[in-house]
Amino acid sequence: DEAIERLQEAINSSNYIVFFGGAGVSTESGIPDFRSQDGLYNQKYKYFSYYPNNAFLVFLFSVPIRIGMLFGIKNYYFCVILFQCVLFAGTGYLLYRCAQMLTDPACGVAVWFLYVLLIGLSPWVVIPYSDATGLIFPMVQFYAFLRIRRKEYPGFFLFLLTFTCYIGYRIKPQAAIMGIAILIVTIISF
Repeated sequence: DEAIERLQEAINSSNYIVFFGGAGVSTESGIPDFRSQDGLYNQKYKYFSYYPNNAFLVFLFSVPIRIGMLFGIKNYYFCVILFQCVLFAGTGYLLYRCAQMLTDPACGVAVWFLYVLLIGLSPWVVIPYSDATGLIFPMVQFYAFLRIRRKEYPGFFLFLLTFTCYIGYRIKPQAAIMGIAILIVTIISF
């Protein structure tokens, strides 16, 4: 009891508290670690083996959190949502550009407006998950395909198409369907 009182006194008199922990620090509380014999990787329900794309998604979401930490943002959820909103904005812009390339500027604006109504105002925007994060990859692939067909920087856009197909597949395997469709259209058009 005396040790707890001294700890409480130290906490109350401190301006900053640092906790050093390592792998397995939570195991005494009954929370399993990852690598031990009874760890999460060896349990009956292996989450990341069933959903391997989410392991990459966890890594991807750690990037905006780390950037937010550099700027002193302590609300990590805000960092992830901001990152996802940037992806949504990029998707909307690419959709607008693709519609412009296929039709005319007025149609591009109409398509963008419809996108804002359907996606931008959706409550799902604030829930970070693979479907939402993976939405940009098929759009980047289609945009790159249209630029390649126009013979605008074909080497760069072929690399961009391939890279986003791979990264999109790592986040949401269905994101590679656009790449497969582009490959089929390219083969058929020869």
